[in-house]
Amino acid sequence: MNSDYTQWLPKNSKVPTNVMHDDLVACIRHIIQFAGSLDTMSFYRTELNRFLAWCWLIKGQSICDMRRESIIEYIEFTIFPPASWTSPHADYAFLKNEDGTLTQNPKWRPFLQSDSSATAQSTITNTFARLSAFYRTLVSESLIDHNPVQAIRQKNTYKKKGDGTKAPKVLTDDQIVYCLKVCERLSDEADVIDSNKAFIHAERALFAFSIGLGMYLRVSELVWSENYRPTHSDFHKDSDGHWWFRTIGKGKQERVIVVSDDVLAALIRYRRILDLPDLPTASDTTPLIMSLGNGTWDNEKDWFSKIVPITDTAIMWKLFKKIFSLAREAMIKEGRIEDAYELLCASCHWLRHTGISNDVQTRAVEFVRDDAGHKTSQTTWSYVHATHRERALSKKKPTYLIK
Repeated sequence: MNSDYTQWLPKNSKVPTNVMHDDLVACIRHIIQFAGSLDTMSFYRTELNRFLAWCWLIKGQSICDMRRESIIEYIEFTIFPPASWTSPHADYAFLKNEDGTLTQNPKWRPFLQSDSSATAQSTITNTFARLSAFYRTLVSESLIDHNPVQAIRQKNTYKKKGDGTKAPKVLTDDQIVYCLKVCERLSDEADVIDSNKAFIHAERALFAFSIGLGMYLRVSELVWSENYRPTHSDFHKDSDGHWWFRTIGKGKQERVIVVSDDVLAALIRYRRILDLPDLPTASDTTPLIMSLGNGTWDNEKDWFSKIVPITDTAIMWKLFKKIFSLAREAMIKEGRIEDAYELLCASCHWLRHTGISNDVQTRAVEFVRDDAGHKTSQTTWSYVHATHRERALSKKKPTYLIK
């Protein structure tokens, strides 16, 4: 491994060239171990290519300087990479010239724009596994004296050992509070700097989070599609004064959901932000969740007539990921490390699980079943569980004291 790879190293990193060169050689040495399986080798090459770029250009450190917290930062980065690091096409990193030499491809980016699968449990677990294997190699070669990934794998929620049970994919009450607080904080900050677009972004996030949690909505039930176009008119009041929400879920099955006081308050707040009457009528065509990416909010004049719906679920996935990311940062600042780490693999579907899990403890199971759109009560009963935290706290109160 005496080849000189200096020409392939980035020029805009604060990491010394010789250090980056050693990092690259260590990665190549690890990758070629899998030469017998081209697929495996390709997976490791892709992962380490991303990791090196992040270490050098974002973190500004060598791979040998990474610690547990650094790996967590990298995982979060892969879940929600910036637009400048993504591409709609899977371009080759290098182009082969006629003389057989290679040239860096300026169109190459570390992530695909369609990599929403990066939020999936299996993908995150694979990232941990590949990085852990890489650091085991570095330890065996005495290039580093510890495996920063292994310290996380033993304590996080990505891989469970023992009785084979999985941690429930629900948010704790504290995590919910932090998510709501970051949305309100963004709204307050936007109001201070008088940014209409940032203000609407924050209020839209708060409303989407509230109805996703309060009505167990799937992400597909928040956006317009060929089968369903949700508007504010889907909220309606019956003759007894109770509010309901109509939606079409999996299997094109229509259902109506009880609207709680919390959800109704969130709806009123959101509609006031949009300069609408507090409560919708049967003729209200306002999209349930509106798009903010079409330049509508860059000019406040006549904005209401330009409201258009969201038709891409990926936008909602990213919106919720941003909420979880900001909540995680807030929790870390206040020393809530373990709770913060759990939010790394949280998704908008966790809101549905959380709402059902909370309500099934206080409402009749058949009512929750109908609101959730479950075919049988048995499915709803599966949400009756205690999280690991609740299970531990249940034994904290002393029963017998030794004197």
